[in-house]
Amino acid sequence: MREWRRVKLGDVAKIITGYPFKSADFEGASGGGPRLCRGVNVGPGRLVWGDVRTWPKERVGDVKQFRLERDDVVLAMDRPWIEAGLKFGRVTASDAGSLLVQRVARLRGGDELDQRFLQYVISAREFTDHVKGVHTGTTIPHISGKQIALFEFRIPPLDEQRRIAEVLRALDDKIEVNRATISTLEESVACAFMIDFAEAGTDGVLGDLVDHLRASTKPFDKPADRFEHYSLPAFDATGLPEHVEGREIRSAKTRVVQGSVLVSKLNPRIPRVWIPSRVTRGAVCSTEFQVFVPVRAIDRAFVWAFVGSAAYRDRLIGAATGTSGSHQRVRPADMLDVALPANTSEVAREEFGRWAEPRLGLADHLRHENHALAATRDALLPKLMSGELRVTDAERRVGEAL
Repeated sequence: MREWRRVKLGDVAKIITGYPFKSADFEGASGGGPRLCRGVNVGPGRLVWGDVRTWPKERVGDVKQFRLERDDVVLAMDRPWIEAGLKFGRVTASDAGSLLVQRVARLRGGDELDQRFLQYVISAREFTDHVKGVHTGTTIPHISGKQIALFEFRIPPLDEQRRIAEVLRALDDKIEVNRATISTLEESVACAFMIDFAEAGTDGVLGDLVDHLRASTKPFDKPADRFEHYSLPAFDATGLPEHVEGREIRSAKTRVVQGSVLVSKLNPRIPRVWIPSRVTRGAVCSTEFQVFVPVRAIDRAFVWAFVGSAAYRDRLIGAATGTSGSHQRVRPADMLDVALPANTSEVAREEFGRWAEPRLGLADHLRHENHALAATRDALLPKLMSGELRVTDAERRVGEAL
């Protein structure tokens, strides 16, 4: 501990902010160029790519210095902290090659700061407290590169940094493997659900298969009660609900029941479809989510795949209203009035459900496993970063968790 010393982040890390790419030149996900890492793509603890914009590949040479590399740490500078946590992420192998956009910062370690250890410096509660204490602005809170650089923390020798990072990274690597498996499982279900909308219209509409629940509740009227809160930030961050007291929920919500499928009506270009798996009596969701309950339980996987399909999303995008590109909404009636694919018989839906449900169930199991792994990491992090816990003791705990 005597070898640990106090430093400013700007003295041991290189911090740059992104390039002001012109939005008029943005291309969609199918453009073929590198993805643009914008503030909307930086979620609590990781990068999220629900809303993808790309840059023309023939123009990358002009901005290659803003190319992100594996293990870079990025931090949203506008609204850097939200209810779900600090908006930062480590660039994984699948994220590498993205281009850094203005109002997002990139951090890289130097000779005195191990790059992997840097991730956990930013993960620590002290850095979040620093951000919350110095960010400015009321309409859109933001933080500057200079303010990021002024953060002070205690740094151990490089060998100790690497050992600490290795222990914590073992948990994060397992979380990433699970995420990749979840993605593969869900993509397999989505790919098995092949919709030909050119033939749609002969077998009814979505509203024929589901009940639309709209029962409202006010959690803040029961401030001490615990609620299972399915919020948009929670969906984007972990895919699992937050468990909070009623006093922490400041607006009316919609009740959620077992067997339901949640579909967001906000900004339909961003796919947000959720199957609540372990619903409690206190389960509620944002009113941006619509609660659809399949009339037949066996149809749940079919409904999930249907409302998660690109063709369904395209229909919602076409029906969305709102002048702001970031606050467009779809009327629930329009969400229900989308034609089912032709030849969607009960027998076919049952067969699909029996095949798909185990895969969706395994994906859900892995999400909960990730939650437990993250809890272990978050418990070890402050003790390792303060020197309170020896690395050898942390390795034992990690071994038990894995």
